[in-house]
Amino acid sequence: LVSLSSRRFSVAFFLSTHCGFRSLSRSSSLTRGRKAFTRSISGETASCSSNTMDDVGERLRKENIRVILGSKSATRKQILKEMKIEYATISADIDEKAIRFEDPSRLVEALARAKAEAILERIRKAEEEEGAKEKRRTLLITCDQVVVFDGKIREKPETEEKARMFMRSYKENNPCSTVGSIRVTDVATGASASSVDVCTIHFKEISEEAMDFLINEGEVMWCAGGLMVEHEKVRPFVTKIDGSEDGVMGMDKEVCARLLREVF
Repeated sequence: LVSLSSRRFSVAFFLSTHCGFRSLSRSSSLTRGRKAFTRSISGETASCSSNTMDDVGERLRKENIRVILGSKSATRKQILKEMKIEYATISADIDEKAIRFEDPSRLVEALARAKAEAILERIRKAEEEEGAKEKRRTLLITCDQVVVFDGKIREKPETEEKARMFMRSYKENNPCSTVGSIRVTDVATGASASSVDVCTIHFKEISEEAMDFLINEGEVMWCAGGLMVEHEKVRPFVTKIDGSEDGVMGMDKEVCARLLREVF
């Protein structure tokens, strides 16, 4: 990633050279052995239409619309890749701890909005330094997610002990939920659309061996609530997801596609 504050920065150059699908440091964990989970939404089984996803990516390409993902998340990059959407990445780098709400929906929505505002400001400053605006229409996607367990918000574990405590609590009759916000913003006009997505994950007790592996690997420390349902070591302990697996991973494909359509 390029720091906009550290040097003169050409928006057009950055976006043209950083567009495309990103390689993932743990792509094998995200994709290996991936299978369909029950998607129980309001008591009905739902399925994600790959045609709908392809239509959005194809329309973005036909209309020459650029997409920026305002996130460092490897899983969100993987989800956009699966949606066949080309993108550039710019990190918001905000102080998330400075924004606090007890209501998880309000919290994630406020954080997704703050990330969008921070990135838009950095783009505007870069344009002022360059003395020209990017002519190609650009859409910005920002997200945030927390895990809620027993009525309490869980963010990324700060220590290995906390990560282990989180994972030990996920077991039969003790489901947890992910609360995630997606915001799509038109960079030129500021017009935006957003949504909050809630998924509930049901577990059987996660083995100590699996927890040891995840903690030694380290990726779990970057996940809200120490939750990695897509990981091959966690997948056997997930019994059901009320919602979508990609929603649990940080960005529901159907919701993202709908918001993109609403803005463009």
